[in-house]
Amino acid sequence: RRVLFRSGIPPPYLDKVFDKYFLLHRSSHTPHIEIGLDLALCKNIIDLHKGRVWAENSGEEEGNSFIVRIPAKSDIET
Repeated sequence: RRVLFRSGIPPPYLDKVFDKYFLLHRSSHTPHIEIGLDLALCKNIIDLHKGRVWAENSGEEEGNSFIVRIPAKSDIET
């Protein structure tokens, strides 16, 4: 697990962080979150390996966790 975005991405947007050029504006007194192609590319690579990636919100002060699961070679059907 890797914790990013200390302020936390709100749960309704967790699936959208993997979209190309996702942008979430927070209120004016907090910074906005910008994600370009990095998570979209990661998801694409993981999908090619028949894996799965998702984000979880651990709470406002805990940030977010990004979890990656890639099956072992023997688990992938050819």
